[in-house]
Amino acid sequence: MLRNKAFLPIAFLLICSACTGTVSEPVAKWQSNGSIVIAGPVPSVSTLSSRTMLGFMPSQITADKTWLSINGENKTITLIKGNIPISTTSVILNENKLPKGHYEVALKQHDALWHASDEYFTNRKLPVPAVGSRERYLRGALGNSVLYLNEELAIHDSEISIPEVGGIHVSSEDMNVIYEQLEVGSYIEVE
Repeated sequence: MLRNKAFLPIAFLLICSACTGTVSEPVAKWQSNGSIVIAGPVPSVSTLSSRTMLGFMPSQITADKTWLSINGENKTITLIKGNIPISTTSVILNENKLPKGHYEVALKQHDALWHASDEYFTNRKLPVPAVGSRERYLRGALGNSVLYLNEELAIHDSEISIPEVGGIHVSSEDMNVIYEQLEVGSYIEVE
């Protein structure tokens, strides 16, 4: 029985590769080692705003999903459920230029460690520890709660202001609400 189920994908590939009509994409090619490669061009990246997408197109924002809108020019962050704003608060941007775009919450952490750069130590005329050294990891520099958008951009509630930390600083009270409302994978729009 298991053998028949395993045969189905192979049979499908064989049938697809034997088509005599003009098939533009995807393309199936036999390799010299007997394996088959099914490939097509990588789709282009679009910058369509999910707010203006047509109703039949997939979107990450739905009526019951909570997401964030960050306005770098006004220095505000708005927590939104569906299309209804729940709260808006001002933020401190520790970035010279906040990269606009669409993000997702990649990671949520309480009491996260911050990896200090060489710049952190040289600005304070301190000896620069070796890469990977424990002295580079500082607890509390990001505050109690952190939402990471990617490797370089985080929303945090640090009580201290260190220019090298970067990211988006939110008050502890507002960060508690945002942290509880958003999940890993939640949509974030930076305007």
